[in-house]
Amino acid sequence: MALRHPRAFELVAAASNRKPPVVDYVRRLRAFYAGLGAPVEAFEQHWSILDSFEIGFLLFETQALLRPEHEAQGLDAETAELAEHMASTVSEIAYEAGLEIIVGGLAARLDDAARRS
Repeated sequence: MALRHPRAFELVAAASNRKPPVVDYVRRLRAFYAGLGAPVEAFEQHWSILDSFEIGFLLFETQALLRPEHEAQGLDAETAELAEHMASTVSEIAYEAGLEIIVGGLAARLDDAARRS
């Protein structure tokens, strides 16, 4: 949805996380994860980390779609090089690598908590 409707996604990303429909969505998601056996006390923190990554990544990606490439014209060499490098950080490979790191860290954290209890 974000890539098909980048301007609409800006509104979704800016929505309050303390009111419906976001709270309703989180309530359903928490119940889903609880049904899978995920510890309820860890859900909010883990969801917050994953949601922040997802929204941040999609904001970078959608903004890249909305901004014309000619914006890079007239930049000094160092800034142009950095801008080009930053464009490569918004890719499916970068997304999956970041998600793998986050999920691996959260899984290790859950394992540690389970060993302590």
